[in-house]
Amino acid sequence: MNKVTLYKVHSGFSNTPNGFELESRFADEANGDFSADYELPEGYTVATNFVGRPMIFDSEDSGCEIIEHISGNPQLISKSEAQPVLKRAE
Repeated sequence: MNKVTLYKVHSGFSNTPNGFELESRFADEANGDFSADYELPEGYTVATNFVGRPMIFDSEDSGCEIIEHISGNPQLISKSEAQPVLKRAE
């Protein structure tokens, strides 16, 4: 399995959910933001999207949105695959 570093970003707004990013540009430790390594499921990769930013793609090259699962872990959402919840890398 491939590993990926994700940054947990707290929005600070009640109407905007917390999320995960592949880049640290919005991370702020004062807000409780942190980074951690996660295991990508088989067939998932990190590549550059059409605007030049890193993105996770599933096995059918469909870009994935990263949301916060009820467990607090990141969950990948794409139109062509299951929606896996990522586990922290050991």
